[in-house]
Amino acid sequence: MAGIRKIREAIDGGDLGRVAFIEANFSNERALELTPKTWRWYKDKAPGGPLSQLAIHQFDVLHYLGGEIVEASAMASKLSPLGAEVDDQSMTLLKFADGKVGYVGSCWTSPGIFAVRVFGSEGLMHYEIDFETWDTPDQLHKKSTLYIQRGKDGYAKREELKVPESDMFRTELEMFADSCRTGKPGELSASNGNFALKKNPLVILPQGSVEQHGPHLPTGTDIFASSGIAHAVAERMDGLVLPGGPLGVTPLHMPFEGTITLTPDTYMRVVTETCASTAQHGAKYLLILNWHELNIPPLGVAADLLHREYGMTVLTVQACFVAEDMFGKECGGLTHGGEIEALAVLAYRPDLVHLDRIDYSSDHAHGHKIDALRRTRSYQPVLSDVRSIAPTGWYGSPQHATVEKARRMLNDVADAIAKQSAEIFKQLDKIQGGVAEIKQLSKVR
Repeated sequence: MAGIRKIREAIDGGDLGRVAFIEANFSNERALELTPKTWRWYKDKAPGGPLSQLAIHQFDVLHYLGGEIVEASAMASKLSPLGAEVDDQSMTLLKFADGKVGYVGSCWTSPGIFAVRVFGSEGLMHYEIDFETWDTPDQLHKKSTLYIQRGKDGYAKREELKVPESDMFRTELEMFADSCRTGKPGELSASNGNFALKKNPLVILPQGSVEQHGPHLPTGTDIFASSGIAHAVAERMDGLVLPGGPLGVTPLHMPFEGTITLTPDTYMRVVTETCASTAQHGAKYLLILNWHELNIPPLGVAADLLHREYGMTVLTVQACFVAEDMFGKECGGLTHGGEIEALAVLAYRPDLVHLDRIDYSSDHAHGHKIDALRRTRSYQPVLSDVRSIAPTGWYGSPQHATVEKARRMLNDVADAIAKQSAEIFKQLDKIQGGVAEIKQLSKVR
């Protein structure tokens, strides 16, 4: 987040003097919406309540701003009238290696807030986000509050600071790309990633493609869809999201401008080498979230290799089909450029969805007929290109998409994937051995 970066710059530049205290709060009204049908209701599925769901992100912030944490103690309570099993209030006290102290609070029964305050001998800084823009990360800077209060000045003399324009998810990807390009270490040190993997050795890899999706959606629709879901699932499963390469295997769409395709061999190498790198650093569980059908065959080969050669427990989820199963009836099915895909991008990058540009959809009946033909388990025809399905490159009814519906779909799909994936990983732990057993089995054969 740009505001957190500005505070770090002030600390490093000495503007705040010696920092002695840091406080943070991340709260929302989640506990007032829980029902026994939601996974967060139960202690075994959401242990810690807001501690593991919200406060954990502020621990990362305080670690980034304050350095190594050497002591921590916490308390919790349950105050929601709904009767959920989980605690809904959390308070954690922290002590840093250099002697400063701090705390992280999280309330699951209040209006949403994300705030950080740092106290130093020469000044204090405060950063707060307007929760109305929480679901649009590229818009956070417009309504965020950032100020510095210097020396002995009172609150009335605080200096309002401009929050730089940013998108926290895009920034994460750009930081990774810059490290790959230049060889320079990223702003987050290797120890940040190692700490996360030691805490929970789960990595999540979003996968998609770059291809045309009609005049109303971006060419990166598939990777935006999978990335949005990946971050939501990571929040629920406490996993680490890997920078998913945007490119996939999509020769089907090459007749249309804006499409970029990889060969299956190249694609499998990118996926395998990306995930194998994380395995060498301690990742044990790999969850691949895919939103592009033509990636399915090469992903299957890559996933098998990552399990047998690198000992990873791998689960691939076709997120687009999960969305279709849950929202297909009300959205006219899963169509290329249709409502489900519009909703997936609206939930993550609403600035890239232009429903006012909807034009020249291909015939719905024909599109559904050919999609049904190619999506059976038993018979799998090869099509020359996407024009066999939709002569104009897309079909569907995206005009019915709304931001509210997009958020609902994102949350419901992420809930379903997180719940089912956790159960499957548990089953896999019971029925298969680790890397040593796999290699030993190979020797026997």
